[in-house]
Amino acid sequence: MNSCTMLHSTRPAHIYMYTIIACFILFVLLYARPKLCKDLPDDGSYISHERTNMINGIFIWIVFLSHLSSYGTSLHGPDTYILRLTGRMGQAMVSTFFFFTGYGIMTSLLRKGTTYATQLITHRFMRLWFHFCSAVLIYLLVQYCIGKTYPLSHILYSFAGWERIGNSNWFIFMTLLSYLLIAISYKLLYRKGILFVIGGILLLFICAIPLYHLKGSYWVNTFLGIPAGMLYCIMQKHIESLLKKTRLPIGIIGIICFVSGWETFLYFQRTTSIVSILLQNAGSILFAMGVCFIFAGIRLSRKPTFLIWSGGSALFYLYIFQRIPMLLGEHFELNIHHSFLYQAGCTSITILIAWICCRIFPRLDALIWRTTTAKHKKSD
Repeated sequence: MNSCTMLHSTRPAHIYMYTIIACFILFVLLYARPKLCKDLPDDGSYISHERTNMINGIFIWIVFLSHLSSYGTSLHGPDTYILRLTGRMGQAMVSTFFFFTGYGIMTSLLRKGTTYATQLITHRFMRLWFHFCSAVLIYLLVQYCIGKTYPLSHILYSFAGWERIGNSNWFIFMTLLSYLLIAISYKLLYRKGILFVIGGILLLFICAIPLYHLKGSYWVNTFLGIPAGMLYCIMQKHIESLLKKTRLPIGIIGIICFVSGWETFLYFQRTTSIVSILLQNAGSILFAMGVCFIFAGIRLSRKPTFLIWSGGSALFYLYIFQRIPMLLGEHFELNIHHSFLYQAGCTSITILIAWICCRIFPRLDALIWRTTTAKHKKSD
């Protein structure tokens, strides 16, 4: 064996974790036996709870890869191209979360009215905040164990989502804020009609845009997807009728919306004026609708269970706890010296934490909110 061969044989083989995750997601979709279809489904199944969970399940793993790359792991080969793609996507990767949230909230408001508007605060807001505060406490413990401390004021702001202690925070803060704004607008304007409600919500959301002066444009350049999703719910039949009149395959319409929305978002991301942020929001809405229509042109014979779980019951836990293994791995420098072990560990531990939380938190919720409901009934 010559010296060149010996040198080559001692080089470590690279295992591409980003590529493995991307291929696994593709495998799950292929296992579901996808079939391309030209027409938009008449039954609205393309935007059903299960289908939107599946789409969000794909994007939460895109978010995961984006966050993982921020901890300085070593990437090679095809992993670099995947990272480049997720990096170019930017904040647009959260567009579907906001758009489908708005659609789901409006569906519930149309069905339950003021009862659901109240539940947005008493149930959805309080549960999300309880889960978030629990996560902040866990992050505090983790940070303390690795020798990092924070001032009391910073910790208190972290419980509101205004600051962070290693955890992701801005998305939760904006979601909590949206629950408050939607409930306020509905309570004040529902007697005037649902379009007045959406108009009030949009106005309140726009009033929140100056937050970017304090926290950065990424806090507000996609969240108008929530009122857009609500408006889509109201206009769904009219929009579907227009789409069918084009006679174009729904997948093609989806690609046009997706690409134009993505490019619009990227183009106006160069500046941070209020007008550009509004146009970034418009791009992110087109992006989300494009994704929705692309998948509307795909029929699945089987359920992609893992993706539905990732974008459904496990979504919050995958999002909020994914940085814990990343932080610990960075502290012990696994991201530098054992990059594949670090990436694989972050992936498997994140899934494990989400699986455990899916069993613990629903029981805590049932205990707390059953007790609260019982107290209200007793007082009545």
